[in-house]
Amino acid sequence: MTDKPSLIAAMTLFFSLYASLASGEDTVCFLNSDQPGRDVVGDALPNGAIMRFGTTRFLHPQGFDAMAVSPDDRWAVTMGDRLLVVWDTKTGAARWKRSGVPNLNSGYGQCVIAFTSDSKFFYTPDSSSGLVRWEVETGEKTTVDAQWPPFFNGARPLREIRSIDVASNGTRMLIGFQSALVCVSAEHQVLWSIQNQIDAVGMLRRDFNGRSDRLWFPGHYCYSKWTPDGKHAVASFSEAPKTIRVLTADEGELIQEIQATANVIRFAISPNGQSVVTTERDCGARCYSLGTGEKLWEFTVQPHPRSESYFTGVDISHAHRNDQSAALA
Repeated sequence: MTDKPSLIAAMTLFFSLYASLASGEDTVCFLNSDQPGRDVVGDALPNGAIMRFGTTRFLHPQGFDAMAVSPDDRWAVTMGDRLLVVWDTKTGAARWKRSGVPNLNSGYGQCVIAFTSDSKFFYTPDSSSGLVRWEVETGEKTTVDAQWPPFFNGARPLREIRSIDVASNGTRMLIGFQSALVCVSAEHQVLWSIQNQIDAVGMLRRDFNGRSDRLWFPGHYCYSKWTPDGKHAVASFSEAPKTIRVLTADEGELIQEIQATANVIRFAISPNGQSVVTTERDCGARCYSLGTGEKLWEFTVQPHPRSESYFTGVDISHAHRNDQSAALA
């Protein structure tokens, strides 16, 4: 006896094929006769296969938890399920893949892929709680050797990297570990650092609407991004999850604190460097002035009481430098 899900799948496939043939449109990727073993876009088929429904282009196996696009828009990188993939944005084909990278989980303050301004390299964490640089064209991997601050005390759980960002001028990089935010030079020399004052036991007991908050599960974080001109760093720490700090680039000195409405999950900085748009734990997105800390606008949704919904990703349109519109995920 055919189970209901199988029957629904078969019916869906039948009607999809019928609609394709009736319309005369080539919506199914059949094997090209002049390219044995490949589908219509030229990708290899598995042994014994004669056609492919859909495509492998832009298809990260098992899903991904992090993504970044190069400044020149030529490349996209996805990372998830211990797999790293570099994609050609024009064709959607995978340039190369690497396995064995750290496994990610949804959580506060995570942004683990950062391109250099020339789009030739990008940085990610490695599986041993270190930092690595990848060459985009070849996939060559280089481990970053830096003298990290002494307060790590060799404790690996507090050395896991939660965020990475490279300044637009390429002279500095921000690395957010669990226990500290570290600024390094282009030569990977530590310029300054700020320790995250944490309580590893109490943090995991924090509740969200009377339940355990799943976004705390990956642990502590220091999350930071450069302003577009590279003159300031904007940061959020797990010791004060509702606070956004504006820091000087040269010494990491605090010049502004912004109090968000709820725990900050992610943020994006406007192209003109004057505002920051946050996603927050109460299913809200809000825009704050970096100069005054004033809330400029907000957008919230009301999820079902039993659902644990939240916005995570956020980005701002670069089409107009003064545009404050944002895309949420």
